[in-house]
Amino acid sequence: MATGAEQRNGLGIRREKPWLLPYNRKLRNVISISLRNLSLSPSLSSRPRGKTIDDDALPTTLISPAKLVALREKKSLGHSRSSSDLRRVPEHAISVESESEADGHVNGSPRKHDANGSPKTPSRPSLAKMRRRSTLEWANASPQKRQEKLENVVADKMADVFFSLHVPGVEEPIYISEVVATTMNPTFQSFDLSLASPGTTRLDRFNLRLWVKSSKWQSWRQLVDFSVQLSELQYLGKHAEEAQRPLPPNAVLFYLLDGVYTLHSSLSDYTPTAAIIPPIGRSNSGRTMGTSSFDALLKLGKLDDSIQDALEARNKLAKDLEDLINANREALCERDQVTEARDRLKTIEYAKKTVAKQMEKAQRQKSEKTSTLANRRELMATDLELRAKRRLEIRQSTDSLPSEHAQQEHLRKNIESQRRRICEDLQVAYPIKPIPGKTLAFKIRDLQLPNSDDLDNESSDNVAAALGHVAAVLQLLSFYLAQPLLYPLTPRGSTSTIYDPISLLKPSATSAARGTDKSQILLRTYPLFTRGTPRFRFDYALFLLNKNIQVLLETTFHVRVLDIRHTLPNLKYLLYVATAGEGELPARKSGGVKGLLRNLENADNFIQDVSDPFNPNFGKHWSAAKVAEVFAPKQESRDGVVAWLVEHGVDVRRIGHSVGKNWVELNATIGEAESLLQTKYHYYKHQNTDAYRLSCDSYGVPGHLKEHIDMIMPTVQLDGLEPIKNARPALQAPSPITGLSGTKNCSTLITIECLRALYGFPAGSKNHTSNKMGIAEWADYLYYPDLDPYFANWTSPQIPKGIRPEFISIDGGKHSNLTVAQAEEVVESALDFQTAYSIIWPQQTRLYQNGDSVNVDSVGTFNIFLDALDASYCTYQGGDQPYIDPAYPDPNEGGYTGPLQCGGAPRSNVVSISYGQIEAALPRFYQERQCHEWMKLALQGTTVVVSSGDSGVANRYNAGYNNSCVNSDELVSIDLATRYCDRITDELCIPYITSVGATFLNSNNLQDGESAVADPDPANALDDYYSGGGFSDVFEVPSYQKKATQHYLKHYAPNYGSKVFNNSGLARGFPDISGIGLKVATVYLNKTYGVGGTSASAPIIGGIVTLLNEERLAVGKGPIGFLNPVLYSHPWALNDIVNGSNPGCGTNGFPASPGWDPVTGLGTPKYEELKKIFLSLP
Repeated sequence: MATGAEQRNGLGIRREKPWLLPYNRKLRNVISISLRNLSLSPSLSSRPRGKTIDDDALPTTLISPAKLVALREKKSLGHSRSSSDLRRVPEHAISVESESEADGHVNGSPRKHDANGSPKTPSRPSLAKMRRRSTLEWANASPQKRQEKLENVVADKMADVFFSLHVPGVEEPIYISEVVATTMNPTFQSFDLSLASPGTTRLDRFNLRLWVKSSKWQSWRQLVDFSVQLSELQYLGKHAEEAQRPLPPNAVLFYLLDGVYTLHSSLSDYTPTAAIIPPIGRSNSGRTMGTSSFDALLKLGKLDDSIQDALEARNKLAKDLEDLINANREALCERDQVTEARDRLKTIEYAKKTVAKQMEKAQRQKSEKTSTLANRRELMATDLELRAKRRLEIRQSTDSLPSEHAQQEHLRKNIESQRRRICEDLQVAYPIKPIPGKTLAFKIRDLQLPNSDDLDNESSDNVAAALGHVAAVLQLLSFYLAQPLLYPLTPRGSTSTIYDPISLLKPSATSAARGTDKSQILLRTYPLFTRGTPRFRFDYALFLLNKNIQVLLETTFHVRVLDIRHTLPNLKYLLYVATAGEGELPARKSGGVKGLLRNLENADNFIQDVSDPFNPNFGKHWSAAKVAEVFAPKQESRDGVVAWLVEHGVDVRRIGHSVGKNWVELNATIGEAESLLQTKYHYYKHQNTDAYRLSCDSYGVPGHLKEHIDMIMPTVQLDGLEPIKNARPALQAPSPITGLSGTKNCSTLITIECLRALYGFPAGSKNHTSNKMGIAEWADYLYYPDLDPYFANWTSPQIPKGIRPEFISIDGGKHSNLTVAQAEEVVESALDFQTAYSIIWPQQTRLYQNGDSVNVDSVGTFNIFLDALDASYCTYQGGDQPYIDPAYPDPNEGGYTGPLQCGGAPRSNVVSISYGQIEAALPRFYQERQCHEWMKLALQGTTVVVSSGDSGVANRYNAGYNNSCVNSDELVSIDLATRYCDRITDELCIPYITSVGATFLNSNNLQDGESAVADPDPANALDDYYSGGGFSDVFEVPSYQKKATQHYLKHYAPNYGSKVFNNSGLARGFPDISGIGLKVATVYLNKTYGVGGTSASAPIIGGIVTLLNEERLAVGKGPIGFLNPVLYSHPWALNDIVNGSNPGCGTNGFPASPGWDPVTGLGTPKYEELKKIFLSLP
């Protein structure tokens, strides 16, 4: 008796039960489908069941006499069967009565009797559903005819087949199979529907459509369309071979997890046959069945005789061949041996020739090398003689070298002294003196020469005479300074001229017709007087004269001219520099920063020591005390500055020092400052904001203090522009997606599931107390009520309600409220913190809220953040400057009244900043000094990630100008300028931070990768969103980045020229790395929006670095610290982004390219690769 999952059918055959209950059968359980007995059309045979095909096709002339008699007697004939169907009649198919009922025998066989006792004729066996094959039409057919018939059978019975699955409510099929070609019983490949949506895989009903194409059809046709109810399928067995039943045409088999099923529509054809034919064998009765056709049996007998004859002939031929081979085996072996010997002989002869050629070649080479060796020996002997002579000469000249050096130095000093004496004589001969009461107004030899824009206020004769004096001075300076003038001068008093040999000038038709050199010289000669000449030629001559002064200053003394139009001020400055001795140039010579700090020249070496992955000191970060000690200023610097102030009458009690001893503070009046610095202060008004700044045009300090003083504030600095956040809130409409849904909607809304799938980082699992991630905010505030709905709907694992960051208030930083939130001043902070929390939880965050939001007339707000971290970097006492950095206590109404926070803020291992400033907005030395503070944080193990900006190579909407690019000369931000205004001031330019660009998905399929973000605004081009990137005009390329930037400039950079961007190959490039920066899920006022901006990219990268720090801390190692050297030495650990660009300033910007590029940097992170690298480092 069958047990468990087995049972027996009516025939006694064991069959397993299905373990999937009917109501448990779902679409996800279907793993394959096959088709059996393909039929392209239904059977329409009209032949009576009592006849065979032969009966219909047989001509009456061929019917045998016996069959004619049978037909006349109307006796039904049984089916004849071909040789393949001749088999014994099964025992159970013959109706045999019990022997006890038999009462007679005929020829020794039992005979049955009817009811009346008369003998009963034995009945023919029941051959239900037995058909003999028709072979009559094939009997005498030619091979060609047989081939044609076989091809017709294939064409009628076989076809190309595939199927498709459809579910209600979905227009497109959920699965389309492969095509099985030329088949009657296609078995299709297995498939997995579990990847479809849960709503689809849980269905128990679907439609199956079979599509066929045969040789008769030129297109696909739908053969059947089954509506399949999985719960109603019939189980056939574990395997299709176990189904002990014939299959009807177009039988569909479904392979589920527990076995094979079929449709109900075919069950009537699947009923087990009562007369299943057993294997061929001898029956117990010993009876044999006769055939119903004598012709067929006759043919069969003849065929058997032919087969036996053929077999006998084959055996005889095989025996004869074997005897023949044995008889000649010796001769055959000899033949083979002769052939092998000939082959060996040919091989030996070929090898002999080859060796002979090689020997001949070797002999030639030997001769050549012998000759070469002899020549070399001669040359070496000659060289040894020459070296001996040179050594003797060197020994002789070494003795006289010190005296020659002394003579050279003495000659150099004499030349410089002579030049100084000549220049001093020039100052006496051509005195240039300021005009009292007028700013930047001077006269030469008592002739007033206004600046270029005020020439009409003076008589033309006086102007011409003054310009003649200027031309004479420049001519003499060019000679004595050995510096040729770019534009040669001809001093002739009030009729002096200047020649332009460079410009491309188109001569007039008359001059061209004459074709003389004299006409060309006249055309290129411009007058330095206005009488009798066109005004435009005079204006151009004055421009060339001023250009000569600029060239002399820049090429000879490396001094930059602030305004080329100031003729006499610049000439006065040139004479002043030329007469000064060595090291006595004014402080405005360059913007470099040395300052009171010492060891700054070794800063790069210090950083590389703790950040280079190939250095054994990697990760051995410095303490704050060590940083302060190493970079403390020299004592002689402080003492020298204080002594200078005291000498000028400043009471020592009015002099103070910063905590770090790197600033000297002096409270002085304007008059005292002007006298001390030999300058004049003025108020300057901003052309757009109407803000006033106190500044001067130049100032001077004693030569012996030049190397000890970085800057004096306030002096020549003007204001910049307010730092702006980088978030681009897409607040037009909330997202229709209300919660996590895997990765199927990533192109619509970026969630934590999308980020994990894209970059391969896991959910956070650790919470080290010293590893809180810091996020700095300025003009935006975190609205706490938006955190809880974000935690509930958009985090996995879900963050508990009520989690809040550690709040660090810096200089009056305050919490948000509903009024601020409704003014959309919270989206930036929401984006930063919600994104970071979803990545690093259960790790915590730290909010640095900077500023009181009242003192907004200052732009250097990054300094107040650094002040709070470093006590030595505070206000006048450490690094801040009035009018650039906000002053605290805030004098504005409602401002923060407490003192400037100087130290005390906790330092985080990772700090994410989504704010920035353009490079042209702040003084060069201000940026460089701030750069040193970021360097100190890097030495202490802090990773600083900063967003690269959202305006491509420009800085449009967040700079306060309509098109914030800069001009190519003064690098001033003005309207309609064309030079890239790279947004890299303060952070991005600095070689000690990590700049982060933005990308977006190419499609909803994460495998399609990312491109540089591009989100143009059709309503306002100034709000177009592209990833910020470019090259600095201030900071040099760091050693770790040099190869990457130079490779890009050589192979991929656009040919815009140096007036559009710094293409020298020596500039710091940015960004360094990128992350997703578009459509990032953010909750604002309890609604979900897709927010874009590099402000999203920065906290994503910061969160990933925090996870990496967690892994290092868990194994007893320190935080990563400065990230860049590791990234640039392992570029394969990032996904290279090669698509996209960052347009701006009237150009297409930079294109993304293989390797590093100024759009997406090195690419986006591969977490597992980075984890392996950082865990392998000390």
